[in-house]
Amino acid sequence: MTMTYPFDPTPEESSILGRIRDAQSGGRYNILFGGTRFEGFAAFPKWPGRFSYRGRETHAAGAYQFEPATWAEIVAAIGLPDFSPASQDIGALWLLRHHSQESQWGSNFTADGFVYAFAARIGEQEEAASHRS
Repeated sequence: MTMTYPFDPTPEESSILGRIRDAQSGGRYNILFGGTRFEGFAAFPKWPGRFSYRGRETHAAGAYQFEPATWAEIVAAIGLPDFSPASQDIGALWLLRHHSQESQWGSNFTADGFVYAFAARIGEQEEAASHRS
């Protein structure tokens, strides 16, 4: 499987992705929810998961704290070959563009509003706050 989606963010998209990445993982691409690091980027990490602050089990991983089902959706849509930092960035850009076209957010979103909505899609806001400290 080869990458079929370009990483060509606009300046606003770059800003949004950077802010999501910083909030979700502190910019770390090899991080599991809760702060444990994983080794290797050949595939989405398989790990037992842990319970989030809301009491739900999560298997979030990577710079954008993707859940396995979200990552599988991205891979199926655009054919990413691995879970490398480049693939995570491309996947996040695809997800940002794909979901910004949905009527729930509309086309006139602000960067701050979209960061919140996108972060809610791929990880809970309380979890993002825990990575900032």
